[in-house]
Parts: sequence; structure tokens; C-alpha cells
Amino acid sequence: MNRRPPAFLFVALLAILLLPACSAATPTVTPPPAQTLRIIAGSENQTLEPILQEYARRANLILELTYKGSVDIMLELERGSAIPYDAVWPANSLWIALGDKQGVVKA
Repeated sequence: MNRRPPAFLFVALLAILLLPACSAATPTVTPPPAQTLRIIAGSENQTLEPILQEYARRANLILELTYKGSVDIMLELERGSAIPYDAVWPANSLWIALGDKQGVVKA
């Protein structure tokens, strides 16, 4: 009487032996480096910073907020493209209209 194990047992044993080797060859995926977003904002927006920082963490961003008064934000905007910020967030868009003489604010 011939007692051979079924073929599926051989395939299962082979899979068990080969799977660890396959997982070791799989490269680990590292997230891309975080980009920095620099915002100049009115001090009245300071209470929202924890929410913004949580969003930035989830989006893999480094968020740098600088708080200034509305007139100071207007004066920064007058520098045009030399402004060291990616976004402005004053108390009112009036300060953007008054300070952005060179049209650097896009939206």
C-alpha cells in the first residue's frame, strides 16, 4: 500500500518555508521628508494653532506660525516676493489689499 501525503500538504509546507524569505526582501517604505509651511497670521488666530498643528502632523508638514498685528502683516506684504512666508492670514482681507502692491498673494 502506497501512503503518499496529498500534494496540497507539499505546497503548504513549501509556502511556509518561503514566505519569511519573501517578507525579508520587501523594502520598507519611508515617508517623504516633511515640507515646511510658513504662515504669518494675526494674533487672533492663535487659538486655532493646536488644530492646525494636528492637521500638519497628519499631512506630514512642518507648520511655522508667526503672529503679528494687521499693520505689521500689511508692511510685510509690501516687501513683495521678498516676504519669507508661504501664506498670510490677517484678521481681515483689507490688510492684504492694502499691503500687496506687487500682487504676490494668489488666492
